[in-house]
Amino acid sequence: MSKAFSQTSLRVGSRGSKLARAQAELVRRALAKNHLETELVTVATTGDRVKDKPLADIGGKGLFAKELEDALLSGRLDLAVHSMKDLPVEIPQGLQIVATLAREDPADALLSRDGKTLDNIATGARLGTSSVRLKSPAAVRICAFCRCAATSIRGSRSSIEARLMRSCSRSPD
Repeated sequence: MSKAFSQTSLRVGSRGSKLARAQAELVRRALAKNHLETELVTVATTGDRVKDKPLADIGGKGLFAKELEDALLSGRLDLAVHSMKDLPVEIPQGLQIVATLAREDPADALLSRDGKTLDNIATGARLGTSSVRLKSPAAVRICAFCRCAATSIRGSRSSIEARLMRSCSRSPD
């Protein structure tokens, strides 16, 4: 939290995606239960603006947090809500993680047309992901070990909403 709180309400920073705003709203509701007024301040990040390149090519995890951190340090925000998975390992001096929400199910999810699973997708199917972990050669070997018919795992960087829309189209499988 910044040292200079706003007079009338706490300025809660969030990225603009639906998921980020939903997480920020959970925090705002928790604060409201403690009689604290808040206002949501949406902050566009480099990761939000640069959509045509893989994250690893433009800087990795800090891409979704840097502008939030800068807004906190400059006093434009009193607190920020952000997914832990997207935070850099080192937190900038002057900032700290002071609270976390209860953790939801951390399992990966597979979106597929027609309710297909890894056990019954077509031979040669393509899987799309933005996760470096899931694009790794180890993930491909795990697919082979589990008898998953997928032959390629390709990058797919977009919001959850866009991924759901694409799951109804022909690319990826």
